[in-house]
Amino acid sequence: MLKLKNNFYGINDAVNLEQKQAEMLGYLIDHRMMTCSKRGIEEAVWLSQEVGNTAVRRYISAIRVKLSKAMGRDDIADNILVIANGGYVWKADISAKSSAKAKKQGYELRNLVFYT
Repeated sequence: MLKLKNNFYGINDAVNLEQKQAEMLGYLIDHRMMTCSKRGIEEAVWLSQEVGNTAVRRYISAIRVKLSKAMGRDDIADNILVIANGGYVWKADISAKSSAKAKKQGYELRNLVFYT
């Protein structure tokens, strides 16, 4: 069984993400600046499991709320994790490994890794 160690450290708070939230966020970050379709996200996160029509939207919404609190920003949906062409795009210039630029801007991702 895979477990996920998943923390987001923002300027205001550290956030623990649920496993599926962390998997989804990791997928979007790995494909940053690219539109990720709902179907592509479902396949990456849930593999061959059946997923409800609103699952991706609900998870994206929950991730946005947590990121907003951690980063002290209210523009996550407009500038960080946006809807584009029927999918979602991670537009922030940070990766799953923290960078000096991200730290300077007040946020970073650490420990978004899988382990068994």
